[in-house]
Amino acid sequence: MAGRLTILVGASCSGKTGLAKKGLILNPGLKFVRSRTTRPTRPHPFHEEDIGTYGEPFTHEEYGKMLAEDKLWSSVEYRGENYGLADEDFHDILRSGNGVIPLVPEVAERSYERYKNQFAVIIVVLMPTPSQFLANMRHRGITDPTKQAAILAEDEAIKRRAWRVPVTRITIERLDDYATIAGAIFDQRIED
Repeated sequence: MAGRLTILVGASCSGKTGLAKKGLILNPGLKFVRSRTTRPTRPHPFHEEDIGTYGEPFTHEEYGKMLAEDKLWSSVEYRGENYGLADEDFHDILRSGNGVIPLVPEVAERSYERYKNQFAVIIVVLMPTPSQFLANMRHRGITDPTKQAAILAEDEAIKRRAWRVPVTRITIERLDDYATIAGAIFDQRIED
């Protein structure tokens, strides 16, 4: 196989993007895959770097055109926004042989099936404890109890999911765990 693709899965605020960014610091050869999305960048000042996470946001019309032209092999609607992947999104990984991408479960499974013959594909399911989730949400400025409950329900659904592909589940109890987990994942102590 030509390299390794690490897919991080978890509910909103589970720390997928933050963990990927820690991986980029620990492993300079690691490439971050950008999914295509119609989601606007987050207005909160903490997320000014968000544009680098997904690239320039697409309009719904641009996204529809990409779908119509069969340029996206995977597309999912999530909270009213579209997310998708094109093979060209993986070119940096094909060149470097080592990449990471945060995804929702359905797209993670499709990515595993699509790339398992090109990469060692490892899916890591992030499972913060409820108290860590609430800390992550407060950090992102999500204080509305209804939104918090929806995110915790999303997390429970991911934890109960019957996966069709192999996954590694990791419980996160406190903020310091993210650095330890990043070291284990990106130093490749977690194997496929």
